[in-house]
Amino acid sequence: MYGALVIAVGWLGVMVATPSLAATGVSSGRSLPRVALLRSSKAPPIEEAARVITEGLQRQQPRVEVLSYLLPQRGQEAETFSQIQQTRPDVVLTLGTRATRAVLAHRWDDTPLVYSMVLSPRQAGIEGKNVTGIMLEVAPEEQFKLLRRLVPSARTVGVLYDPEDSGLVVDEARRSAPRFGLRLETETVSSPSESLRAADRLVRRVDVLWAVPDSSVFTPLTTGAIQLEALQRRVPVLGMSASHARTGALAALTLDYADVGRQTLELVRRVIAKGSADAIPVARPRKTEVVVNVRTARRLGLALDPAVTRQAIEVVR
Repeated sequence: MYGALVIAVGWLGVMVATPSLAATGVSSGRSLPRVALLRSSKAPPIEEAARVITEGLQRQQPRVEVLSYLLPQRGQEAETFSQIQQTRPDVVLTLGTRATRAVLAHRWDDTPLVYSMVLSPRQAGIEGKNVTGIMLEVAPEEQFKLLRRLVPSARTVGVLYDPEDSGLVVDEARRSAPRFGLRLETETVSSPSESLRAADRLVRRVDVLWAVPDSSVFTPLTTGAIQLEALQRRVPVLGMSASHARTGALAALTLDYADVGRQTLELVRRVIAKGSADAIPVARPRKTEVVVNVRTARRLGLALDPAVTRQAIEVVR
């Protein structure tokens, strides 16, 4: 037997032929590999990815047995992990940051770990021996390519962030920005209560505001206010979700969570075939989608490239 394999659901675009069950060392007494799927929550993106993964593993050949679990409240994880351990899975598949961290804290042996639906895994300390996965991030260079098409005249890009939450993403963006003729202007915060004042300072000196995933900045209470502040200053916002674009951001580069599920499915089969997560690099989502708000563009006096709106999966008018 090749040991329990812990996989936090993810995106990777390589399909590898799975060897025979005897070759992979599936637990004796079973004819199918067994996957324990652990979800952080019932959030729609996680549920969509889980559905695609489960259906694929159960229908594609060779078939895989899937046992599904929902991570309980903090402090009650031990019982869930005891149950998972008793099932002697060949793979533990986790979706989301909470589930991934819980797996790392409760690993009962040196099992491979593959994660997905995780924001900034390096920042969250999700790494180590026999660990790989797919991060829930779009590369800054992809964001800047879209930004260049949306606002060709832009030179300065503003970013609000907490160094403890998204510092590594912003560091990468600083390195990428000059290749697109852009310069980053930043304001750091440590809590949502600071973000509105920081946004007021920042939008006065930038051409575009770029929203990066950061729990110290963008919350249900602050996001709308930050976007309104930028709009009043005639500063377009490049958002991070479809909801941002629907509520006033000029556009957003979003993810296709069904495709995340398909990439995860391929990654699971790849790790099963290899029997290890070693030497399998961490990946980003392979498919992104654009949502554009032409109403915001008109208000800002921007003439959008028609090709951008044609390619968008949603146009807010």
